[in-house]
Amino acid sequence: IRLQYNYDQRRHIGVDHFGLFGLFALLLAPLSLANLGFGDATIKFVAEHAHTGDYHTCGLFVRTTLLLNLAMGVVCGGSIATIGPFLATRMFHIPIADRQLVDDCLVLVGMTWAIYQISGVFMGVPPAMQAFRLVAVIQVVNSSVLAAASIGAVRAGFGLYGYTAANLFAAAFGLVVWYIASRRLIPGESFVPRLDT
Repeated sequence: IRLQYNYDQRRHIGVDHFGLFGLFALLLAPLSLANLGFGDATIKFVAEHAHTGDYHTCGLFVRTTLLLNLAMGVVCGGSIATIGPFLATRMFHIPIADRQLVDDCLVLVGMTWAIYQISGVFMGVPPAMQAFRLVAVIQVVNSSVLAAASIGAVRAGFGLYGYTAANLFAAAFGLVVWYIASRRLIPGESFVPRLDT
């Protein structure tokens, strides 16, 4: 699937637009510092309290971390969508014909980044509960959904915008799957984001 995925990306998106997608990754690189390690902290803290059967404390930590990641996702995702086009056109030579495409794609990239910030919290719960088979299955399913959506979008002729939208769809799908897995592993706890102490 990966070979077909890479082939379809270059063939159907085109070399120039594929380069623009690389630009999106370049603009996202500094935001990796905004992660702050909450996913790893979720694994450690939830594992420590789940081991003793203290699911209530696990829920408190997940809710608080979810609030922080949600705030970071909204701020940074919004920045990508609003400031990203300005930076892209000032720092790189983007043909005038492609500027609207870049603007539209960066909105999707910002939304995708925000979703991944939220997913990061739920991605930490299954490993913390030592549900490693579940983690492996979810990762395979999510990767397959991303590949199928991306291949389908570019083969349908949607180009770079479709490819970026497919990434957003796969991120949203992954968020739902990780959320469901986390709900089953920490039963009876609310995952409404809030600051708990």
